Amino acid sequence: MGDILGQLGIPNAHVVRGSIDRDNLIFEVPRTVNRQEKEEGLLSVIARGDKPGIVYAATVKCVNELHEWLVGRANGGVTIEELVAATRISENESG
Repeated sequence: MGDILGQLGIPNAHVVRGSIDRDNLIFEVPRTVNRQEKEEGLLSVIARGDKPGIVYAATVKCVNELHEWLVGRANGGVTIEELVAATRISENESG
């Protein structure tokens, strides 16, 4: 745990440990076969989400790539909100 706190720059943080079994939390691990399916799945989750969420990835490199991809999708004057709205429209049209 100390190495994680160190990487976050908070080596002396107070750590609270408890159960993850809570009615207000949803844990979901969708299975995908390729990057495109992962990206489409993430956009779908973002589009249907009306509450904050956390996306986990296997490595810091994967997180950085995901961040760059999302920022790239939002560049050119398109906001994340507009991207989500377009994803919702696309999903409604396809099924």
